Order: sequence, then structure tokens, then C-alpha cells
Amino acid sequence: MSSPTRIRLHRLTFVDEGDEVLVGRPDTESYAVLPADGAQLLQRLQVSTVPEAVAWYEAEYSETPDVEGFLDDLRTLGFLRADDEAEPSEPADTPVKLQRLAKMVFSRPAWLVYAALLASAVGYLVADPQLRPAPGRIFFTDSLIVVPLVLAVIELPLIWLHEMAHVLAGRRLGIASRIGIGHRLYFVVFQTTLTGIYSVPRRKRLLAFVAGMACDLVVFSALILLAEADAAAHGTLTLLGRIAVASAYFSGVRFLWQFLFFLETDVQHVLATALRCTDLRGLTQIYLRSLMRRNVPKPVGTPRELAVLRWFGPLSALFVTILAAGGAFSFYRLATEYSSRLSHGLGHGPDSARFWDSTASFLFVTGQLALVLTLTLRDRRRAARQSTGRGTTSSVPAAAPVLEPAPEQKGLTP
Repeated sequence: MSSPTRIRLHRLTFVDEGDEVLVGRPDTESYAVLPADGAQLLQRLQVSTVPEAVAWYEAEYSETPDVEGFLDDLRTLGFLRADDEAEPSEPADTPVKLQRLAKMVFSRPAWLVYAALLASAVGYLVADPQLRPAPGRIFFTDSLIVVPLVLAVIELPLIWLHEMAHVLAGRRLGIASRIGIGHRLYFVVFQTTLTGIYSVPRRKRLLAFVAGMACDLVVFSALILLAEADAAAHGTLTLLGRIAVASAYFSGVRFLWQFLFFLETDVQHVLATALRCTDLRGLTQIYLRSLMRRNVPKPVGTPRELAVLRWFGPLSALFVTILAAGGAFSFYRLATEYSSRLSHGLGHGPDSARFWDSTASFLFVTGQLALVLTLTLRDRRRAARQSTGRGTTSSVPAAAPVLEPAPEQKGLTP
């Protein structure tokens, strides 16, 4: 197939990333990592004919590019405009909604306030042991059924607030970020889509990725200070203070969860951005599997990515071990405390309200576990049926990071 004399391109952004250029179409969230010469060729194609761009490339690099393959890749990415597509209009100069608020939330005075809150909370935690969140502190009342219901009412808005911090950090950059509501199994989840984040320089993306963790620290500090105020007013923690400490525990867990960088977490996005690895998580998984199994091929990546994997892979394995051990210990303490309280409640007999409260709690917990197990098995059976007889397909590189997941990007070589 011969190459067209002239091509029409959508509006593209070019972000220099050292030896490579991140080229994207923000309106559809399609991005690709191109070598510098490929990006230059693409820029030439925006203003000149295909033969003129090829002639420039041959004069510049003393070789002939594979134009047909290059154009096929551009077509797959959605960068080419069809003949019947209208000329793209100029982008609007009006700022995105909430941009002014976002700039205030992440201003220098605001960061000083956040730092003061955190420092005060740490000081009180050191001075007063009853304020320190721990697994056993989530049982702020003797009723085992009230605890999860109250915490669910509190934690759902705080999870939304975590995602809203990502949104505001994106809006601060003029990015039309947004929150979506979805579900995993039967759990309601919030997801932030940072539309256009890969159209801004790398260093400016970092705040958008860590904003949720910063929010968790601020919320954690505020809850500890609330508990301290309650203890100071009454001499000890009342129900309000105990609920604040219990909620602070989950805010702390939410913050620490982000360090599971072998999953799709905020820290994983930060590391992928800082280390300039397009698919850091996927490459790391392949690298570790190739070390453990001889029949697994080694990961394919750029020399820089392979150099990163040599130290990042073992570090990930170490973190998995440490965090798994810490999580198991925390779960053991929580399960032990719950079992003790459940046994004590059931021991009161059917004539006691504590007995029926404990029974309701037990049915609630086991019902959730059974539902999760049922839905997991159903999803696996459905995935197995869908994969039967289905061949390998190629995916279009896309998209804005949805915290989670990271964008899939594709390198193009002309």
C-alpha cells in the first residue's frame, strides 16, 4: 500500500522526556512514547507533505524511515484525521472548574497549615498513648454490629475526599480531571481520571499522584487532634474521641496501602513517572517471574527500563515480604480481638442483647466473606468462558491514568 501524499492529524501534544517524547491526543486520551527522531518526523508531517517529511528525515538521519508502518501506528493510535473530519477548533482559554479552589488548596500557605496539623498530631501521639490508632482501637463500642456500620458511614466520604484531592491537583494544572463511581465485587469504589495529565511535563504530574496521600495525612492529623480535644475536655476519650481514633486507624491504613507499589497505587504511579518506566508494574512482574521460572521469558524494554528492573525487582520482592508479614500480623491482632469480643458476647446466652448483637455481627461478617467468594468464583468462570476460543488481539495505547490504573503506552520507531 502506497503512502498518502499528505496526512491530516488531530491536535497533538509533545512532552520532552529526555531521550524520548511523550506524544498524545488529549481529547481521546491516547498517548505514545516516541524516540526523538520519530517525534520530529511526526512534527514535520503536521506542516509538510509525506515526501517532504521523508526527504527531511533522510537528510537528517541518513536513512529512510518505514513511513507506511509509521502511519499505520499513527492510525491505530487515532492520531490521523479522516478526510471527512472537521478541522479541530482552538482550545478554550477559560480555566477548568474549581481551578481557583485547587490553587488555594495546594498553595504554600495551605501546605504550612497541613504541616502544622501533622506536627501537632505526631506530638500528641507521642505524649498520649490512648490516641494511638491500633487494630483493637477500632472497637469504639461494645456493639460489634454498630462498629462496621458507623465506620462505613464515615470512611466512604473520606475515601471520596482522597480521590477529590487527586481531582483538585489535576484541576490546578488546568486538567479536566474527574471522579467516577464504580464497584469491585459488591464494594462501592471511587476512581479519579486525570484527563490530560500526560500532556504536562513529568515533574508537574507528581503532585497529582501524591495528592490523595497528602489528604489522608491531613485527615489523619485532624482526627487525632479531634480525639485529643475530646480527651482534654473530658479527661478521657468519650465515644466521639474513640470513633475519631478508629477512623484515624483506617486513614493510616489507606495511606500505607499506597506503598504497595507492586499494585496499581499512587506510589506506583509516582515511581513509574520518576523512573520513566512506561509499564513499571507489568515489567517488574515479568522480571520476577523470569527469575523464579526458567520457562518465563525475560521482560522486553529499553536499556534504561532493564537497568531499573535489576534493582527495583528485588526491592519489590522485599517489600512484598515485609508488607505481607505486617498485614498478616495486623489482621491477626484484629481477628483475635474480634474473636474474643464475639465469644464474650455469645457467652451471655440468647436472653441477652449482647448475644444477638454478636450473632448479627457474625452473620454480617461471614455473609460478606461468602458474597466475596461467590462473586470471585463467578467472575473467574465468566472470564474463563470469554477467553475460550479467543485469539490474541492488539490493544490501542491509551489513556489518562485512572487512579488506578497506569496508561498503556507504545513506543513507535519510524
